[in-house]
Amino acid sequence: MEPFTFTRKQMSQLLLSIASYCEKRQAASPASHPSLNWLHEAWQRDQQPSSSYSSLSCAMPNRLQMMIEKYIRSGMWTEGLSLNEIVALGNQVEYTNFSITSVQNWVKREIRSLVGPPRLGKKYDLQQAAIILIVEDLRAALSFEEIRQMFTSLRIHAQEPVPIIKPLRLYQLYSTLYEALDQDNDQILDVRLFDPLKLHHDGQLESVIRLKTEEFLVEELPQEREHHFLLRDALIIALTSLQTIFFQSLAKRYLQHMLLQHSEAKG
Repeated sequence: MEPFTFTRKQMSQLLLSIASYCEKRQAASPASHPSLNWLHEAWQRDQQPSSSYSSLSCAMPNRLQMMIEKYIRSGMWTEGLSLNEIVALGNQVEYTNFSITSVQNWVKREIRSLVGPPRLGKKYDLQQAAIILIVEDLRAALSFEEIRQMFTSLRIHAQEPVPIIKPLRLYQLYSTLYEALDQDNDQILDVRLFDPLKLHHDGQLESVIRLKTEEFLVEELPQEREHHFLLRDALIIALTSLQTIFFQSLAKRYLQHMLLQHSEAKG
């Protein structure tokens, strides 16, 4: 059986659904705590097509539902996430592979100013977890210094109480847009160029991606006119990072195959 993995959009919807569940649970009296059925319904509602860029709704997979129930009953969602739990969850996202040692180093040094100290005792809240997941994606295209600059521009910073966009919402937006631009699910952006016979498509490719991103933002965040271009640029950076992640994964897979053949030939 192949290991179960999430798409990034599924992961973002999962975290958003659980965040809503926890908020509802905290606001309710113990006698009226929402059931896990409410979470299942929230997942289905989040999968509904809210715009032309959203995919078709789907039921929560059984393995995913069992996983969520286990996490919630353990209390980890209301008590926060340890770095081990964030890494375990993140490694269930397709084409992702990061270690607890790396993440421990990040939060102590490279992204300490972004994540800050744990907000829930010794554990991190869902927004902090989203920052770590986003950083893992962006590392494919940007250095840590560039990542810090990008987050600071969006006011996603440990000392900034009101970001331009919350990390979990940013994660949801770029993962949703990526899937919308990869309708055939081959992990390559489906960008139709104006003239397929014309050479040097780099300028056209950029123009199409920029246009699609702007259209997506108008639908998803029509009220964010003041920060429209800032958010557009952030989404384009994330899109190119995700595309890079796929090709890096492909290259590593063929390297492993090549080394295996070389080893067998020597043996």
